[in-house]
Amino acid sequence: MCNDYLSRMSDARRHHYVPELLLSGFAVKGKGKELQSTVLDKVTGRTFVSAINNIMVERDFNAVKFKGERLSLENYITTFETEAAPVFKKLIEKETTNFLSDDEKGVISEFVALQLIRGTGHRAIFQQLVVDFRAEMDRRGIPITDDDVPIPDKEDAKMAVLRVIAKSIPEYAAHIVGKEFMIWKAPDDAPFIIGDNPVVLDNSQPAGAFGNIGLAVKGIEIYMPLTSEYLLGMWCNTVRADGQSKLADIEEKHRQIRTLATVGNTRLAEAATEVLKHQGEVDRLRGVFSDVEKGGPVRTTRELALRFNSMQVVFAERYLASKTGTFEPAPEMFAANPSLRQGGPRSTVR
Repeated sequence: MCNDYLSRMSDARRHHYVPELLLSGFAVKGKGKELQSTVLDKVTGRTFVSAINNIMVERDFNAVKFKGERLSLENYITTFETEAAPVFKKLIEKETTNFLSDDEKGVISEFVALQLIRGTGHRAIFQQLVVDFRAEMDRRGIPITDDDVPIPDKEDAKMAVLRVIAKSIPEYAAHIVGKEFMIWKAPDDAPFIIGDNPVVLDNSQPAGAFGNIGLAVKGIEIYMPLTSEYLLGMWCNTVRADGQSKLADIEEKHRQIRTLATVGNTRLAEAATEVLKHQGEVDRLRGVFSDVEKGGPVRTTRELALRFNSMQVVFAERYLASKTGTFEPAPEMFAANPSLRQGGPRSTVR
């Protein structure tokens, strides 16, 4: 590990893998004036209310024993949270990203990079990769034993991920900082929720042989909820341009159909009527791209807000937190696909 970042100081022993900086945006003041959030355990289905200092936290989560000493990355990790806090505060106050300086984008990018890999999900991915590798070798008739490639336990996975945190945050952040940043605002009837792996990735581009999820992959979209009302988005610079180009093509085809319909062709007239039914959606998408270009706040429909929430459900390893006590659309998702209760996606980020 990078000893420059390790601390031998007797720092706090309880380490959040989702910081209170984020959790506070999904909490209300309890009777004792502590900030409390409603939590859903997606494995058991149980919900409970807890102070945020007691959720998404584990003892010595960022500490290891090394040559008889307890070494910790907690102090190093906290520096990213401290630097990001005032920037996130301004994002929420201004409801836009258009004021961000290059340095502020750098601060956000490093925080997002850290949050992407610091939690329980990335450690589970590390363990699963070894399991999958051994299974594939066995399928090919090449048995692998524990002496050859042992399956990592929780401590092995912790050490591996902490090494990545200590060495690679700038490398990950470099793939984020140049993206298009924007703020999304939830509608009143569909507040955002947050999971224990809150940085989620999406891509509408075809997957191809090597998939389409990765920080440097064309078309990637990165999202992280800041509060129940605001969500930070970071798009590959091709996303808005491609979307606007496709939208322009649709509008041109609509225009041609409406023009031809005026000459009295009954079938074209019927087509023109059908086109008008969808004009509202075309106008909404045009508004979304306009909002994105301005950095937000991007107008978010209930349907889109629930889609953002569904990504939190899928990526969460176990826990979800809500300010309002509702977790839409988690119940419907679990009913349709019970396997979603068992951890997050088991693929690594490239």
